Amino acid sequence: MVFVATVVLSGCTSGPAVMIPQAKVYGPQGHRFSVSFLRSPTVSVSSHVNVKSEYRTSVGKRWFWSGGGVLVIVDALNNVPPPKQINPFLRSYLPTSHGGRIISRLGFRAATEIVPCSTPAGSCPGTVATLVLLDHSTIYEVSSSGLSSSGAQKIMSTFRIVN
Repeated sequence: MVFVATVVLSGCTSGPAVMIPQAKVYGPQGHRFSVSFLRSPTVSVSSHVNVKSEYRTSVGKRWFWSGGGVLVIVDALNNVPPPKQINPFLRSYLPTSHGGRIISRLGFRAATEIVPCSTPAGSCPGTVATLVLLDHSTIYEVSSSGLSSSGAQKIMSTFRIVN
């Protein structure tokens, strides 16, 4: 017997409700996570990633999963920033890079922010929401775009580190 759970989201707009499928597990060994994507995600990998020298760290490898307005980026850090730099480092992944809140999520230091959607051409519907977690030398960045604030929060609430 298979049981599939689905969450229905309705935003402030009169548009259709968004169906959030059950979270699935993704990622390579040592960097596994679960989250709900709104569509089956595409995956790409980059080993040529910019160094974040202002935080005394660099990214060795970066994985991207993207599906239906939900994006997860996993960065394997070559080294962890010094303790006094961790909060600014986490904020550097957020949409405004200076705002957001530093929190503890799932026992890890994290940063989160939800802002109105905006593009260089102007505003767009919904929000941009980001959750960034530091697990030893791995950064997990989960973001959504175009969802209501409550829809974005529900997507973020499906995220778990699975290692």
